[in-house]
Amino acid sequence: MLVQSSLIVHETKREKESAELVSGEISLGTDMGLIAVRLAVERGTTVLYVGSDSNPRVYDRLMQDR
Repeated sequence: MLVQSSLIVHETKREKESAELVSGEISLGTDMGLIAVRLAVERGTTVLYVGSDSNPRVYDRLMQDR
């Protein structure tokens, strides 16, 4: 019974470590996705401003939306 309990504890510890690793990978993936979205928004903002021939009113409006 002691050996069986030890095996259960060992397996539970391995499962916990595996879950922590997966959780870290999910967090990293989420952070990378947020970075990609922010870069896309910045690119779109830049395109709008440059496409307006650097119109100060467009610039002011873009700064308000941030």
